[in-house]
Amino acid sequence: MRAMERQRPRGQNFDEPDERRELPGIQLDFVRVGDLFASRSITQPGWRWSTHIGPIAGTGTCQVAHRGVVVSGRMRIEMDDGQVMDLVPGLVHLVPAGHDAMVIGDEPVVMIDISTTSVEYGRPASGERVLATLLFTDIVGSTQLVERLGDQRWKRLVADHDRLIAEAVDHYRGRIVQTTGDGVFARFDGAARAMQAGLAMVEAVASLELEIRVGIHTGEVELVGDDVRGVSVHETARIMALAGAGEVLVSDLTRQLGSGAQLGFEDRGEFQLRGVTGSRRLFAVSLKEVPPPAP
Repeated sequence: MRAMERQRPRGQNFDEPDERRELPGIQLDFVRVGDLFASRSITQPGWRWSTHIGPIAGTGTCQVAHRGVVVSGRMRIEMDDGQVMDLVPGLVHLVPAGHDAMVIGDEPVVMIDISTTSVEYGRPASGERVLATLLFTDIVGSTQLVERLGDQRWKRLVADHDRLIAEAVDHYRGRIVQTTGDGVFARFDGAARAMQAGLAMVEAVASLELEIRVGIHTGEVELVGDDVRGVSVHETARIMALAGAGEVLVSDLTRQLGSGAQLGFEDRGEFQLRGVTGSRRLFAVSLKEVPPPAP
């Protein structure tokens, strides 16, 4: 009988996370060890989910379940049905979806949140509404290219285009929702990664002598199987249609959520998106130039 392979111990420090997100009043550090995902949140005094995160998520209360342990500080949980629970240091807890949360006192709350598998962490249940960053692309002048190249050469070109786009999506930990013939629709769980992916796509397809336009927006969506639905999908498509050749155009909310990355933003002004109430301020994204160190 073949001897069982001995597993090697592994670990990772929250001070060197795989990803860091900074939202109003809270910092989130994520690490992955095998199939285990964990996050450390550092939440500041005065923070309340419904005040600081609710307007971004588009829901009145948090719709994500949490299980973990409090390291320091105190946090009060108010469930939608009126139940109240205080999370204190050392308390291992399970908080169902549908709750508000607030920091109690003057001490920041440090909490560890644990998910047992990457599938559970990265794939919310079908029908669940989640906050996501959406990305649409489109090949500029595709109709003229088909006429000039012919069907067979065009199909080969699109196949190469799809491969390069998929590589960028995978590299920045996104998921392709669907292809559109001359573009893609993808979903990301981080605004900065979505914008970096968009810039990488523009650069990658330039090697094929192609230009694409990219639109990115962050909003609440409904997950139905592998499909993504909601007004945010239509908003993202409208933003993409306004982008110029080789341009990555993003909504103001996406810009704010990704402001900690090495990205530059150029204000393109206010736009009325067809079929969407109210105007939207849009920004063109570029890689921020870091000045060389002083001699």
